[in-house]
Amino acid sequence: MPKPQSIPDDALDELFEKKEFPDRITQAAPKVAVIMTQGWCPEWVDMASWLTDDYTGAKVFQLVYDKHKRFNEIRMFKENVFHSHAIPYVRYYHGGTLVAESFYVWEDEFRGLLETGKSE
Repeated sequence: MPKPQSIPDDALDELFEKKEFPDRITQAAPKVAVIMTQGWCPEWVDMASWLTDDYTGAKVFQLVYDKHKRFNEIRMFKENVFHSHAIPYVRYYHGGTLVAESFYVWEDEFRGLLETGKSE
């Protein structure tokens, strides 16, 4: 099963500068989810087991940053700008606009947030 697309390194500079993911990420499809997490997190391991890149009209991106060369910069940004100390942290966009945020969710709730921007 194909997995979510990784956030490219060159998108991080724009993220840090504009305090939001670049349009090429948030507008990659009509509906987008961006997951920021660390690979060791048990909740992420569970989510990763059912996540795919095959959602109708939607695209899912991941930034697994614990082994990234910019780990501390990414972590501090997530905590200080997005005010998220928990992982996995998920941002949901519709038409490039942030519509919801979550942490660990079950697959059905993830699909609901991705589809409607609301938790079921």
